[in-house]
Amino acid sequence: MKTPALTKPVLALFVIALLTLQGCGTPVPFQYSYQPSGITPAFTLEDARPAADLGAKSLSLIITSDNYGIFRLADNEVQPDKIQFLRDSLSRQQQRLPASSSIVVRRFAVYNNLQQVIKRNNNIGFLTGPLGVAGDISLNPGQLPAAIMAELEFTLAAASTSPATCQAKTGVPYVVDKKTGPNRAEVENAILAAMQQVIELALQSCLPE
Repeated sequence: MKTPALTKPVLALFVIALLTLQGCGTPVPFQYSYQPSGITPAFTLEDARPAADLGAKSLSLIITSDNYGIFRLADNEVQPDKIQFLRDSLSRQQQRLPASSSIVVRRFAVYNNLQQVIKRNNNIGFLTGPLGVAGDISLNPGQLPAAIMAELEFTLAAASTSPATCQAKTGVPYVVDKKTGPNRAEVENAILAAMQQVIELALQSCLPE
């Protein structure tokens, strides 16, 4: 027997419930595949992100807002821990950093951009321009239905160099199936790819070539 396609309103609610899990009890974390390097960092790293940036958040409930349908994933919704992943990723390439570097993380956030999926399934139509996060991030890649987006900012200081601000934003698309909804493994792969990309872009933004 052929499985019927999900109705438009049901699909929109299904996507939100599965991928954001906000207000639905304890979230089931996205478990991206990652093997720690075991390398001892030759730098210090401090997590100085504001407490308000660590939880899950719907960026806007106003349907005409650029931020409608974009959800910040809480720290406990992404495992392994993002800061642990950042520390290990920097350790793998610490030869690029100045000696005895001190890193202070100001922002490291992962967003689930479902704006086009939700708007399509509510007959609102397509966007005509790039999507925004927090009013200043244009990250949605092309016209693909969904994307994981990452934002990173940290300061880098060392005795041999002046302090620098390293920052970047990026997005990785994934597909939401109209009949079955999102595939969790694809979302987890997109989370990993987005974090890898944003770390590299942030380093490129503040290190000499």
